[in-house]
Amino acid sequence: TYTIGGNVTGLARDAQVTLDNNSSNPLTVTANGTFTFTTPVAYNGSYAVTLGTQPAGQTCTVSGGSGAGVTANVSNVSVACRQHHCRSNNQGDRKDSCNNGQ
Repeated sequence: TYTIGGNVTGLARDAQVTLDNNSSNPLTVTANGTFTFTTPVAYNGSYAVTLGTQPAGQTCTVSGGSGAGVTANVSNVSVACRQHHCRSNNQGDRKDSCNNGQ
C-alpha cells in the first residue's frame, strides 16, 4: 500500500481546512506544511483529493490531487489557500463585492 499526501500553503493562523481522499478519509489540516492521509491506497489504486470544508474567510484549491495506477507513495498534492479580498462600498462595514481569492 502507498500513502497519499502533499503540502498546504497560505492557510491563515487559527484556520483549518478539511481534505478528503476518494470521498472519504477526512483529514483536518490546521497549519501550513505537509499532510498525509491515514488510509493508504492499494498497489495500482487511485486517489482523488478534494476539499471537504473551506477555512473561514479563505478559498483553497487543490492541484495534482488525482491519479491512478499508484505504485509509490504520493507526496505532491498541493493545497493553496488565499484570503477573500473584498472591496468596501463606503457604507461602514458592509462589503460590496468579493473576488473570493481568485
